[in-house]
Amino acid sequence: MEQQTLSIAKAGIICQLNARTSILAAANPSESQWNKNKTIIENVQLPHTLLSRFDLIFLLLDPQNEVFDRRLANHLVSLYYKTRTEEDDEVLNMSILRDYISYAKEHVHPKLGEEASQRLIQAYVDMR
Repeated sequence: MEQQTLSIAKAGIICQLNARTSILAAANPSESQWNKNKTIIENVQLPHTLLSRFDLIFLLLDPQNEVFDRRLANHLVSLYYKTRTEEDDEVLNMSILRDYISYAKEHVHPKLGEEASQRLIQAYVDMR
């Protein structure tokens, strides 16, 4: 990367080819969350010899904020949640629900219910 060349030694031919290109890379923290007590190298667990070849390294943090996380989860759920109408009032038992889900994989776009949306929101907030 530093010399912007590619060295080839094959079939008795030794040469260097120009390899001028830009590289954009991304990495997640090895422990799923950024540890402020560790260095970048320790957090992403990439060798120093590789990271040192990049001209710029940007750190994008996602701070934990329950209010923001709940608003984000509510927004994501609202994209798929449809408010109940009179025709949605019928309750399905488990065997019918299993059959419906199987059928829906092929033919239907299922809608997320209120209880499921609240559970998804709570699970997301708990994970954060």
